[in-house]
Amino acid sequence: MKLLSIAIPCYNSEAYMEKCIQSLLPGGDEVEILVIDDGSKDRTAEIADQYQEKYPNIVRSIHQPNLGHGGAVNTGIHNAQGLYFKVVDSDDWVNEESYKEILKTLEDLVKGSKTVDLLISNFVYEKQGAARKKVMQYRHCLPVNQIFTWNEVGHMPKGKYLLMHSMIYRTQLLLECNLTLPEHTFYVDNIFAFDPLPYVQNMYYLDTNFYRYFIGRDDQSVNETVMIRRIDQQLRVNKLMVNSYTSCGSMNKRTRAYMISYLDIITTISSIMLIRSGTKEALDKKKELLEYMGKGLTTIRAGYLILPAWAERPDAWRELAEAAKTAGVKVVTAGKGDELPCGKVSFSVLWPEKNATGKDVNEEAMVMELSFGDFQMLFTGDIGADTEKKLLAAGGLEDVDCLKVGHHGSRYSTTEAFLEKIKPEVAIISCSLTNTYGHPSPETVERLKEAGSQVEYTMKNGAITVETDGKKLKIGRFRKD
Repeated sequence: MKLLSIAIPCYNSEAYMEKCIQSLLPGGDEVEILVIDDGSKDRTAEIADQYQEKYPNIVRSIHQPNLGHGGAVNTGIHNAQGLYFKVVDSDDWVNEESYKEILKTLEDLVKGSKTVDLLISNFVYEKQGAARKKVMQYRHCLPVNQIFTWNEVGHMPKGKYLLMHSMIYRTQLLLECNLTLPEHTFYVDNIFAFDPLPYVQNMYYLDTNFYRYFIGRDDQSVNETVMIRRIDQQLRVNKLMVNSYTSCGSMNKRTRAYMISYLDIITTISSIMLIRSGTKEALDKKKELLEYMGKGLTTIRAGYLILPAWAERPDAWRELAEAAKTAGVKVVTAGKGDELPCGKVSFSVLWPEKNATGKDVNEEAMVMELSFGDFQMLFTGDIGADTEKKLLAAGGLEDVDCLKVGHHGSRYSTTEAFLEKIKPEVAIISCSLTNTYGHPSPETVERLKEAGSQVEYTMKNGAITVETDGKKLKIGRFRKD
């Protein structure tokens, strides 16, 4: 049995496929190269046959009627005789030195006691005319040179995600999960990089720049003009990924979080292309996509969106309200003094004043107190010291069990006087690890600790959940480390 099967989907690829094949031949007899002629009308089939004749132990030439990129990958999977499976597009190539590292690593993994489902490596954007080449690497997100599980995957920023170019799957896993890409459809590489993930248990990351991803042809599917023209295919893939996610049932929560993040990226791309198209039809499709996402993905359904009743409403306010209405969520505006009952839970609006203009979106942010039994939680939006003084002067503030800290922990909020009044048992700071504002401020954190508060951070532990029976308080953290 071969160690690695490499499928090269080819359609009218005569101009560049040989560079791709030549880069893969150094793998020798451990590798099989499946050159899949997808109904080409040029010399692709002839070139494929020539390589098979010259390298019969390495190259197999497979001919089929045109089924598109997905159909060619499907053919590759079902013809693969290697323990592991890789797709290399016919206009791309691999680095020889890294290739040898990949094969040596796979050989060592096969001899080991643990079955590795996915080998990950770096890829390089070979953008035509670019002076510097961008490398997609994962050394700050994934353990390097060791077998790991989803529980050990670190934070992956939005621009950092696994693509087909960086992935080598265990062949049997692809067969067991019945991966079948749609035919006659572009952008299916996203499905290839997405659908098998719930089945992946053990992974290995090799920090080497293996795959070279060429960008520059005018007819390339990732060209913006081409993407807008083929937006219906992008939308089809987007929806198929939603369907796959919602149908996969229970899975590791880190896997789930990563897949949601990936879907967010793909949906953002779809939305941007639709917006840039600029037609009413495209904007209607964007609305329909968001509705589809809402129905398929939302596991916690929002019944209401509560917004401050500002006289002047900025674009962000209006866009949020419109998005809520599109998703079937009722929009409520409220101001100081309003009480919003919700079953056994009630919300008291403490700020802003009902005549607030909305010109200062921070100091006129909404402040609400949640009450449930003996439990009290205060949400302070982005207010700073000025508004805290006004709330103290107005009276009505009391001890709370939990505080959502104002303005992401800014040094200009959560004053000593404010904390002395509300005495929170737990304080939650919501901020990104990569924010450029320096949040949370060390001074604010110190004030919270001096007030006796247990401080929780989303930047360290991801999503923070608060559970209560109306008496006791329990904090849950997405990340335990």
